[in-house]
Amino acid sequence: MEAIAEAEIEECKECDAKYAAVIQALSTQEAELIAMTDAMAESLSEIDPNTENGAEGKALLRKMYKIKGIEPEEIESAMPDTPEACVLGVAGKVIMLESLEEDVAKATSFRDFFADVYCAAYVNSLVTMDDGMTQIFPGGLDWTIEEELQRSYGPFEQDQLDVVEIAAIEAYMVAVEAGDFSDDSSVLIAAVTPLADAIKRCDPIVTDEIALAQKDREDYLYDNNFLRYLRTL
Repeated sequence: MEAIAEAEIEECKECDAKYAAVIQALSTQEAELIAMTDAMAESLSEIDPNTENGAEGKALLRKMYKIKGIEPEEIESAMPDTPEACVLGVAGKVIMLESLEEDVAKATSFRDFFADVYCAAYVNSLVTMDDGMTQIFPGGLDWTIEEELQRSYGPFEQDQLDVVEIAAIEAYMVAVEAGDFSDDSSVLIAAVTPLADAIKRCDPIVTDEIALAQKDREDYLYDNNFLRYLRTL
């Protein structure tokens, strides 16, 4: 009997240690989730000119999350196998573990929601004017550039536009290389290096949108600087 009692004590010690390990792992996971959400909030305040700071952004998204009625998905329980003789001894840890599992599920759900918003905000930031609201669109300056080409190099017929534009672009590039003209990107909100861990969580469709937005940004800045150059002639 004594040998059985000692075996049970040892078994319960091992059981208790398993609970402690799971609780520690979940606590670490929760802390990491919260840390990533906080990091996204701070980065969002740099990306979005309409967000004052990380705390404000996080509070706003928390309200959005609640309004949308998003419910966290249940996570698979990490409850260790518990011998009957050890149930009472780990009762407190069972309650703690269940609470942690619920907290981790909520933190994971909010982190994922925040990441979706962050990815969309980053796309918008790449194509937003310095007023923080107006967005650019491909070819938006084409007509204005053509008018300036007519003013500076014209008058010329429409079928001569390509030849004139090429000559003007060459002159623009020479002026930049010579230091006689400087490009300026301040017409758009400043490009910010996004949080890598957040971008990794972007939907593949959004990842494609980021690449397109980066291309649109480059094209718009080129057109805008070319237009600025033409207006100096």
